[in-house]
Amino acid sequence: MKLIVLVIYVLCEFEGIVSSENDEIINSISSKSIYSPEIHAELFSPSLGLTWDHYLTLDEINNFIDHVGEKYSDFVTVHVAGYSDEGNPIKIVEVLSGNRSANKIWIDGGIHGREWVTPSAMLLILFQLVVRRESNSEAMRGVDFYVCPVINPDGFDYSRRFSKFWRKNRRVINNHCLGVDLNRNWIYQPEHSDVHEEKCRDIYPGPFPFSEPETQALKTFLEQNKNNMKAFLTFHTFGEMIMIPYGYKSALPEDYDDLERLANHIVQNITLHGGPQYKVVNTYDYSGFSVGGLDDYAKEVLGIKYTYTVELRDNGTYYFFLPEHLILPTSIDALVVAATVAEEVYRI
Repeated sequence: MKLIVLVIYVLCEFEGIVSSENDEIINSISSKSIYSPEIHAELFSPSLGLTWDHYLTLDEINNFIDHVGEKYSDFVTVHVAGYSDEGNPIKIVEVLSGNRSANKIWIDGGIHGREWVTPSAMLLILFQLVVRRESNSEAMRGVDFYVCPVINPDGFDYSRRFSKFWRKNRRVINNHCLGVDLNRNWIYQPEHSDVHEEKCRDIYPGPFPFSEPETQALKTFLEQNKNNMKAFLTFHTFGEMIMIPYGYKSALPEDYDDLERLANHIVQNITLHGGPQYKVVNTYDYSGFSVGGLDDYAKEVLGIKYTYTVELRDNGTYYFFLPEHLILPTSIDALVVAATVAEEVYRI
């Protein structure tokens, strides 16, 4: 499998991007490091306020999404899948290969409010897919991507502005409790109903599957676009892990060996490109029983073969809030994951 290498410099290819001494992103195929502290530089657009050296606001994220949708409308479409409880749009960026029968990859972040680095990682992937399209590998250009940078805009915005450890959405549950864990609101069995009683917990799954406007919107979009969807990558922090379904049951997927093989290759590529040593784990074995996960829904219900939850940096030193100088290298880890999976999906 080819290795995608990206040495990150400042890019001045589209409006507002300001260059440094080396004003390009170099994309080539080799085994060199994708990230080196000596050579990486900031990626930023003063006109959009977009940068990978600080945590982004919801407005910055949406502005960037709208910008690439308008500037690259010949192959990029921005969909509004629906709206959150507080009325924020849930945006999905479709990046087309031009091949009507192309395989598809879904990528998302920001399902938990406090996982601030994941939307930044999603935007770096979009930056490479869209702005640096011509420098990508044949596989990256030959796959259709669907990228949802922030599944939980209300929770993300509230965490950024008011209470940084906030995890859930912001829907009022009762006089004492607020919010549903959107990563527990997908599928679960009737015998697990006891978890519904703890409404104030961070992992409260809601009264029933798809009780939330955010999960309802994504469910509809995914069902409409699942044909040829061969990979599903949902990004979280923290833990440095590639997690293989399932979480809601101990049984392994029938194609677990295939999932483990590709996961091990992802880990190898992250390390080869300068990242830390991620672990490959089964969700149930590592975390124990967990209901309603988005990855379980993607694998079990939608039948998407290469489904993973990716826990980005770090291993617990900083918990959810990495120092700002780690935002870019952590985002590059996510880019390596996407590029490695694309090489596999392109050949299916």
